Amino acid sequence: MVGQVAVRGGGAVGGVDVGSGPDAGAFYDLGWALQATGNPNRALGAYEDALRLYRQAHERGNEAATLTSIGLVYAGRGDHRQALDYYRQALPTLREVGDRAGEAATLSNIGGVYARLGDHRRPWTTTSRPSPPNRRSATAPAKPPP
Repeated sequence: MVGQVAVRGGGAVGGVDVGSGPDAGAFYDLGWALQATGNPNRALGAYEDALRLYRQAHERGNEAATLTSIGLVYAGRGDHRQALDYYRQALPTLREVGDRAGEAATLSNIGGVYARLGDHRRPWTTTSRPSPPNRRSATAPAKPPP
């Protein structure tokens, strides 16, 4: 996975029984740990569980991060078309929630997949433009916080 960027870092691998039911974050962390230790098939199962729970909870940012992580697993397995599918699902949500770093990482991952496929021009013709930058004049300094 050299050259690919994950949107959400790992943490402690937790159990799935937290409070009143399964914890999407625990499934996500389990997927990350399984992926990092060379178990991509099991990682996909954990990520899919996390994705289902994030969607049920309407946690759009975490949903997008999980979609990107699933894409990373597929890219690592060499299934570039499937990776692109997940990256493309994540991109609009990352833009919707204003996650510029996640958007940049996902665009980079999309470009990396196309590069591995030998298509170095396609990312710029098939991916819509990045979100516009903050509307601040380049000559006007930012206001310091009060």
